[in-house]
Amino acid sequence: PQSGGGRLIYCALRNGIYQLFDRDRQLTFSAADCLEPSLSEDGQCLAYTEGSEIKLVRSGRVWTMGPGHNPCLSGNGRWLAYADGQRIVWKKIR
Repeated sequence: PQSGGGRLIYCALRNGIYQLFDRDRQLTFSAADCLEPSLSEDGQCLAYTEGSEIKLVRSGRVWTMGPGHNPCLSGNGRWLAYADGQRIVWKKIR
């Protein structure tokens, strides 16, 4: 689970696939497992893995950031870091 901005984001198994939830509200409806949530401290940005891709949600929009795993948002929500093979990728997101 990941908390920020008074929210708690967690993964739960639904119909054999892991999806992300915010309390009782389902956030993802993917055919691939959605795991490893990272939430900015202000609760405005969410990053997670969907299958082998990094997804970023901000202002209700979803972006695919590229292949990778273990996403981590900076406390201020301005940077996203994640692993892609043997390297760490840093992206400025706002």
